[in-house]
Amino acid sequence: MNTNHIIVAPHADDEIIGCYEILEKYKGRCHVFFPTQIGFSQSLYASQMLGYEAHRMEEWKDWEHIAYKFYFPDHIYELHPEHRKWGAFGEELARNGFDVSFYVTNMLAPYIREVKDFKAKRNALNECYSMKQSLWEHDFKYFLFEGQCKWIF
Repeated sequence: MNTNHIIVAPHADDEIIGCYEILEKYKGRCHVFFPTQIGFSQSLYASQMLGYEAHRMEEWKDWEHIAYKFYFPDHIYELHPEHRKWGAFGEELARNGFDVSFYVTNMLAPYIREVKDFKAKRNALNECYSMKQSLWEHDFKYFLFEGQCKWIF
């Protein structure tokens, strides 16, 4: 099936930290939405390297009315206010019957697991977001772990 996948990333690098394996598995079929112009601009190189289409949230319009699989930050386990805000939007879509999964960028969620190819994920982060490298240089959670969860309503 050629389902397209939509990832909402509050910050540039969240798409790799939380959904790297999704981006790799569905290369060329992912759309990543960034709420800010800065996030969108910072992600352009990553979008070329990892083969996804980057969008600004203003371009969202009626995406939820097309058959897509959605990924939002998990607003229960995420601590950052922007992650929680966009996760709440994802919950609203899920409650309305859309195919939504939630991801985390930290290790607080019980569904976190080890990434199969953490070296490739770390290399992608270093290559795409070298200005943020100090985040994961000594904190391996950014590239060692990942997890998505589907809620049942």
